[in-house]
Amino acid sequence: MLNRSVALAVMVTLAGAVCWAGCSGDAGSAPGAVVDPDAGTPNGNDAGAEDSGGDPVDSGTPEDSGPAATVDITYGTCPTFTKCGGDIVGSWKVTGGCVSSDVFAEAKAQCDGLQESDVVIKASGTVVATATKVQRTTTLTLSGKVAVPKSCAQGVSNCAFIGAALQSGAIPGAPKFDTATCTDGGALCNCTVATTVDEKKDDAYTAADGVVTTTDPTRTYDYCVDGNKMTYKETTPPAQGAFALPVIVEVGK
Repeated sequence: MLNRSVALAVMVTLAGAVCWAGCSGDAGSAPGAVVDPDAGTPNGNDAGAEDSGGDPVDSGTPEDSGPAATVDITYGTCPTFTKCGGDIVGSWKVTGGCVSSDVFAEAKAQCDGLQESDVVIKASGTVVATATKVQRTTTLTLSGKVAVPKSCAQGVSNCAFIGAALQSGAIPGAPKFDTATCTDGGALCNCTVATTVDEKKDDAYTAADGVVTTTDPTRTYDYCVDGNKMTYKETTPPAQGAFALPVIVEVGK
């Protein structure tokens, strides 16, 4: 929920994939702040509805146990993931995840000498599922450094311009960053980038054979529920020219 000639696009696309929480649109232009998925309905009950004894009637929305903590998303070597299916109904919170450093392999092959470092990814969010609807609210922050050889920058040797292009979205295939500061390192532009992505999304879904399919737009995820833990990764075919990020996300009850 990264093929592109500019490897920085790989990093920011982490923001979109960690969400199935699936975030949409460019990083830096995402929707507003995280909203409580129960939206004023305490304990998942429908406010104002009562049974004949005067007790609140449960609307079927799973109980939310409070705000989700911010967690680290691992960057490096990821474990093997196998879908197994299971019941996703309930309130889940992002507890971890992993993005493989192999995502830079193609970019490095296209731009000899490009290197990433100090990649830090943090996320928080909830996935609240009923039998037919899944609501997710997520926040992700990302920071990192990328050394970009000037020889790969299509004739642009001024590192300040490269930083400005990263913020404006002018680099082909690269989303906008909230901040992008590049300093001249001789043959390299040493860039420090950061972005924050917030999203709230509410979709209908179906689940079968270890695959969740959501609507608006249609997206697919392999998943596996093991007790109070669910692991998933997006398998939606990327749009032409888009980068598909192999991220594994963990959520728990």
